[in-house]
Amino acid sequence: MRWLPSLCLILAFLLLVPLPGQAAEEITLRGGLHPGYGRLVFDWPRTVDYEVRIAEGKLIVRFAERAAFSGSAVTRGLRGYAAAPDVAEGGRLLSFDLTGDMDLKHFRLGSKVVIDLRPGAVAAKPEAGSGDSRAASPQGDAAPQLPQVKVRGGRHADYSRLVFDWPEPVESRLEESADQVRLRFERPARFDISAVRPEGLPQVAGLTAADSGVTVALPRPSRVRLSRSGSKTVLDIYAAADPQRAPDGPAPKPAEREAVPEQQAEAAAGVVDLSPRPAEAP
Repeated sequence: MRWLPSLCLILAFLLLVPLPGQAAEEITLRGGLHPGYGRLVFDWPRTVDYEVRIAEGKLIVRFAERAAFSGSAVTRGLRGYAAAPDVAEGGRLLSFDLTGDMDLKHFRLGSKVVIDLRPGAVAAKPEAGSGDSRAASPQGDAAPQLPQVKVRGGRHADYSRLVFDWPEPVESRLEESADQVRLRFERPARFDISAVRPEGLPQVAGLTAADSGVTVALPRPSRVRLSRSGSKTVLDIYAAADPQRAPDGPAPKPAEREAVPEQQAEAAAGVVDLSPRPAEAP
């Protein structure tokens, strides 16, 4: 009977150690409908790495940690946008069947992960009995004929880069505001942003695509640089310069000298700077 105390200690230890199946933390998944888009919010209490993409008509979300998801969006999905998810990989992977073509935007809000779904462009259907089917068919085929342009993201020492793989040069323009940058092209296209991982790009909070271009959500004030390398369009996003180093008035000469080596290197590689250079606001 001398082994009885040791056995009791072992049993007590086993009861205190959590089993693998108990490690999943309960996370609330909320869904909301907004004008023109639907939103999913994962209420993580801390920052957790994640990946999100759309593939084969499904919204696929993968987290670095396991979770036991609960909430109305888990059981009912997001009405008009996505069905209830299938959960796999022990609570790391969620797969939502989408109700149609969707544009995807995702970002962090504190420790929460936010995913916005917006209906993609849908070809107009000719009305029944309109008479001339030949006249209606070009409109119905307009959306599928748009070229697909892949968008790639890259992280560099002091900036984040987005590359638009156009097959031929296309003119573009920038529209900047405090919290986002919109890159508009003169030709419409279907921009494939599924390969871009905003969580790995410090200067990018989120990305959303439309036929006319791409909008980049910024996590903080930034400065951008637009250039072209062959047929590709390149958008570089830098953290804004220290206000103490950017006094009112024209840009100081040290900043101009600092940009020269980079411009020379890009000129040697066939990169053309397209960034607008307006005078700084007073």
